[in-house]
Amino acid sequence: MYIFLHAILFDDIFNEDAKKRGKEFEPKTQKYFENLGYSYYPNIKHIENHQEILEIDGVAVKGDIAFIIECKNSRLLPEFESYKAKQIMVDDLKGIVDGVKRKGNRGKITLKQVPSLPEKIEYVKSNLKKLGLEQVSINKIFGLIITGNVPLLSNYKGIEIRKLDSISSEELTKLIHCCS
Repeated sequence: MYIFLHAILFDDIFNEDAKKRGKEFEPKTQKYFENLGYSYYPNIKHIENHQEILEIDGVAVKGDIAFIIECKNSRLLPEFESYKAKQIMVDDLKGIVDGVKRKGNRGKITLKQVPSLPEKIEYVKSNLKKLGLEQVSINKIFGLIITGNVPLLSNYKGIEIRKLDSISSEELTKLIHCCS
């Protein structure tokens, strides 16, 4: 009960803490992939006219395979999330793939078009040299959403969604073969 009341009464503080935990999750993801033998390129941004057009949380490369990584960490453990919060998390995961970002401010939800994960994959394919990846012979590029907790969705429109510490080299190999 305390967690729910605390989140309601101190919404601004709670949201700020959730953002902080989300930003801490990205370096954890990088380290995890590096421990699996991947080269990891974090925070790739495409900027035009001083405006950020596209941001990718990370690109993990091993051999001729690259994963375009998007990280999504939930505010609470799934057991503590309400039905509505779980549905929001599912919508957020789908939004990463579809290119729709939800923003909430004091109960008001707005939707914003952002680059979709398939668009980010195409961006990387088209800009290997610009990204410093031309020396690597990348033949296959996959999108992958990484979550901090067990995801409420494991695949959406062909994009795999996995909990960070549940991924092994063997699972990544299976993902490569099933998605090729």
